Amino acid sequence: MGLDGIELIMAFEEEFDIKISDEEASKLLTPRQVTELIAKKFKISNLSYEKYLLHKKFNIFRKFLIHELGIERQKIIPNTLVSNLLQDNRPQQWKKISRFISDGKISPLECRKKLKTTIQCCAWLSAVVSAGIPVIYFSYKNNPYFLIVYLIITVMIISFLAQFFEKKFATEIPEHLNTVGKIATYLDLSIHTKNDPINIELNFDNILQRVIKITQEQLQIPIDQIKPDSCFIDDLNMD
Repeated sequence: MGLDGIELIMAFEEEFDIKISDEEASKLLTPRQVTELIAKKFKISNLSYEKYLLHKKFNIFRKFLIHELGIERQKIIPNTLVSNLLQDNRPQQWKKISRFISDGKISPLECRKKLKTTIQCCAWLSAVVSAGIPVIYFSYKNNPYFLIVYLIITVMIISFLAQFFEKKFATEIPEHLNTVGKIATYLDLSIHTKNDPINIELNFDNILQRVIKITQEQLQIPIDQIKPDSCFIDDLNMD
């Protein structure tokens, strides 16, 4: 099998998140045969559309991690802890992931619990001191509303500062997003499949259409020349 054939097999593996052995690859001569193998591996009669979507989302997210963040492919599986992948400049990397997954709509990084507790304690202590000093040294009997407004403004300012520092020192990945697979479930497919709409129902014919589309993309030939039983080598001039 030449370079074109190897790249085509890798594209099928990438799209459907499957492994095709060299022995299996040597027997794949047409798009129909590729589809039959994929359907067999997926046990297509029992495959739900939701499961297919999860495969699709994971593959798209994995490509992003490889090409945009420079993470090695073999390190990325659904159960991989994201904290093991994002080592340097985590806030910036998380911002890229968030923007890619759902245009910035997934949960932000969190502050470590001990640090968050420390910040909150300091904030409340500052609030008590800031509010207590004027209460002790000044009299507001003639204008009690001023004291109320002062206390409200003080609490608002200190609360804002506490949130600011919690966000500034946030480096922990939220528990519900701690693996690659969990993050992938939040991926907005409508953003990443505008030019490649996903079929509503997964069946043999839909897989066949995906196989033909991938073949067209890899071999750079008009899609109308590719038939289900076209031979990759003899009819489509694959190396």
